[in-house]
Amino acid sequence: MLQIKLKNMILRNSLYLCFAFILLSCGSTKKATTIDTTPNWVKAKPVNSLYYVGVGSAIKTLNSTDYQQNAKNNALADLSSEISVNISTSSALHQLETSFGYSENYMASTFTTTKEHLEAYELVNTYENETHYWIYYKLSKSKYEELKRISRENSVKQGLDYYKKALESKLENNYLNALTFYLKGLESVKDYFTESLQTKYMGNEILLGNELLSGFLATVNEINILPKQPEIFVKQNTAISSEKLSFVFQTASRTPVSNLPVVFTLGNRPLHNSFSETNLNGEASYSLGPIKIQQGSRYFEVKLDIEKIANQAITDPFFRRMTRKVDVPKSQIKISVDTPSFFVTSSEKNFNNDILPKRIEQKINQLLSNNDYVVVFNEDNADYKIYISLYTDKDKREGRMFYTTLKGDVKILNNKNQMILLSPVDDIQGIQLNYIDAGMDAYNNLIEKLDRTFIVKLKQAM
Repeated sequence: MLQIKLKNMILRNSLYLCFAFILLSCGSTKKATTIDTTPNWVKAKPVNSLYYVGVGSAIKTLNSTDYQQNAKNNALADLSSEISVNISTSSALHQLETSFGYSENYMASTFTTTKEHLEAYELVNTYENETHYWIYYKLSKSKYEELKRISRENSVKQGLDYYKKALESKLENNYLNALTFYLKGLESVKDYFTESLQTKYMGNEILLGNELLSGFLATVNEINILPKQPEIFVKQNTAISSEKLSFVFQTASRTPVSNLPVVFTLGNRPLHNSFSETNLNGEASYSLGPIKIQQGSRYFEVKLDIEKIANQAITDPFFRRMTRKVDVPKSQIKISVDTPSFFVTSSEKNFNNDILPKRIEQKINQLLSNNDYVVVFNEDNADYKIYISLYTDKDKREGRMFYTTLKGDVKILNNKNQMILLSPVDDIQGIQLNYIDAGMDAYNNLIEKLDRTFIVKLKQAM
């Protein structure tokens, strides 16, 4: 009996052990299926003394090309961020900071030398899960430095060539080419603007970036602009010839500078066809249409069109923006505008009787004065002469009312006795209890019409 119980107990314990083993086996299998397979380089960015490392990721989208390219861009950006840019105190960057106020942070971010030398990067690995895609690049530090050295030498060689051409152009008094070559030289060494760029030229040690920048600014400052007439006096609504609005561009030694692009302005107002260039004598001129500004002074200005030179010479947006901050040579001509003077005379008759005082003549003189025109009493001193001839004529009679018509014309001549306006007077009626009073009523109606129309017609005529 005892033996049977012992067998049953052993059997029961064996079953428990088997059951426990099965449970443990199931647990081990479940744990094995959830082991984290994420590579270490995804969890933590690798550090390698021989390589620059870049890891980038992107959220998966329907288009595999898009998210893979985004991850690649992020990895390369991460790689380039490891490459430090040291700003030399003897670099052209410091000269730019002094001259134009650019911050070093902005310049360093703009002129990094990494972008041109990342082509030697290597793909190490990729990894993806259901939601994200990762990519891992590395770049040999020694390979990068070698590529940078070769690129720097090529840039310096090209920059020196432009520097030489700029100096030669100045000796030939070709300032347009000199400015162009200086800008091209700056653009060619832009990736190394944070370095001193010490090199040899004609047996002398120079800092190439500084020489290019200072040479460009000095060349701009050597250009002087002289107006042929510093001040001119004109009447309102009078054109100004190009002989009066003329400037001479020359060097400090008074040598004319030709082929320079220029731009003209009148005050703050842009002008039609305002762009020009200096001729062989260094002259730049502009003809201005009738002056429509009020009495007073205005300034006609010309300046070197440095933006046009930059846009034709280079494509780099930073240097184009830089040229807009350059204090370019400019010059002005003061235009003093006088209001024109008028002489007014009239013949005013009402049925062959002279009207005194002359009502229309008085009215026109009043309108001219109210609009700041000058009225003179000697026609030889006038810029414009206004001749008025008026008379009344009987029209009809209806019952007790008498109708008259005022007739005649208004002529305006300039100081060369050229007719600029001939305005007939018609359709002016008067109505009263007799013809004389009806004639005077017609004159009153003309006065009301002059209030509305005379100054407008006068300005149009002038």
